[in-house]
Amino acid sequence: MAQVLDPDKSLSNAVKRIIAWIAAAGGDAPSPDTGAYSKARNKFSERVLRCLVPETAESLERTVPIAQQWCGRRVRVQDGTTLLMSDTAFR
Repeated sequence: MAQVLDPDKSLSNAVKRIIAWIAAAGGDAPSPDTGAYSKARNKFSERVLRCLVPETAESLERTVPIAQQWCGRRVRVQDGTTLLMSDTAFR
């Protein structure tokens, strides 16, 4: 998900981010080779991703301090935009 959200969506950047995250957590840094990452990413099923996205969003939402919320409230943004076009010319 981080790769998709990052402006630099390259595989090498995604692997660098993972290496930095693991190193910051005190783990042994994996190889910077993108081949293994690519193979592992292809093993994720859509079903797994459908479960991970809401769980990740909820987890992130719980970590937002009240000071960073708008007036102490969680903000929900929804796009209800609808575009209607007439099938006949306007006069």
